[in-house]
Amino acid sequence: MARRNRYLRSDTITSHRWVSIRAAAKKVNVPSALLHRMVANGELPHREMKYPSGRNGLVVDYLELTVRAEQLKHAVSLEEAASCLSITKPRVRQLLDAGLLRSLGGKPSPGERWWIDGSSLINLGTALPCPPMTDGLVSVTQLAKLELPTKGSFVELIASIQKGKINAYFVNPDDGIALGKWLVPRYRISSIYRNSPNLSVVEAAFLLGIKQEVAYALIRSGLLTSYPIRSGRRTAHCVPQEAIREFNQSFVLGPELARINKTSLKSIPPLMREHGVLPVVGPGVVGANCRQYVWPRLMQIVGADVELTLGQSRTSANN
Repeated sequence: MARRNRYLRSDTITSHRWVSIRAAAKKVNVPSALLHRMVANGELPHREMKYPSGRNGLVVDYLELTVRAEQLKHAVSLEEAASCLSITKPRVRQLLDAGLLRSLGGKPSPGERWWIDGSSLINLGTALPCPPMTDGLVSVTQLAKLELPTKGSFVELIASIQKGKINAYFVNPDDGIALGKWLVPRYRISSIYRNSPNLSVVEAAFLLGIKQEVAYALIRSGLLTSYPIRSGRRTAHCVPQEAIREFNQSFVLGPELARINKTSLKSIPPLMREHGVLPVVGPGVVGANCRQYVWPRLMQIVGADVELTLGQSRTSANN
C-alpha cells in the first residue's frame, strides 16, 4: 500500500510490523517473559524504540512472530514432555542440555516454565512395531537405570536410536513417542560391563534375573559379595562381577529348577524338601527371610534323581 500511494512514506508498512513485546504476547497468547527470553536468545528479531515520552523499549517483528505462532501453540512444559515420553523430568533435562530436545527461549529462570518444541519430541527417534518374540529386549527405562554409573549414557542411547544405530520397538501403537517404554536389544548392556569390573545392585539384580529387593536380601545374608562405596552424601553397595559368577556356581534359583524339571515354580519347594534339600534363603527362613527361594547348587533335581554338580561325580539318589 505504501508503494502504491505516493502520499504515504515507504516505511509505513514496515513500521506497522513492529509492535511492543506486551502487545505481541497478547496477540499470540503467550507470556511476555517468553518473548523476552526469545529476544535475549536471538530467536526473535527485535529493535530498540524511543517513545515520545523519552522511554526506550523493545519492539518485535509481529509478522515473524505469527509465523512461529503454531510452534508456540504446540510447545509443551517440562512435565508434559516427561509424561509424553514416559521418562522422568531429570531425563528430559538431559536431552535438553544435549540438544536432542529443542526449547524456545532457552533455559527458563527459576519459577518460569519450559517451552519445549513439540516437534522435537517426535524427532527423537523412530520405533518399529514389536516383533512376536521379545526375548533379548529390554525397555529404555530399565536400560537407562543400568547405565546410570556412566554419565551421559542415557543421552548416548537416545542419540544412537535417533541415528538408527540401535533398533527400538513399541508394543502399544499409542506409545509411538513414549521412548521410556520402547524396547531395545539387551546386548547394549554388555558394553557397559566391559568398561567396569564392578556393578551396582540394580545391575547385579538384572544379571541374576531377580528383583532389586531380593539382591539386597542376598547381600544381607552374605550370599552375594558386595562392598560399600561413597557416592556424594550416601553410601551405595558395589558388587564385583566375580561375585555374580561365584553366586551362579554355588546357588540356584527356582525358575532354573522349574525349567530343568519341566514343572511349575510352585512345585519346586515340596520337590526339594522331598529330597531333603532346604533353601538357604527364602520366605520364612529364620535369619534369611526373602521373598524368593534360593537353593544350594550342590544338588539339582533332574527327573527322579539327585545329581551332584560342581565338578563332583554324578550319582543317583539311591546311592
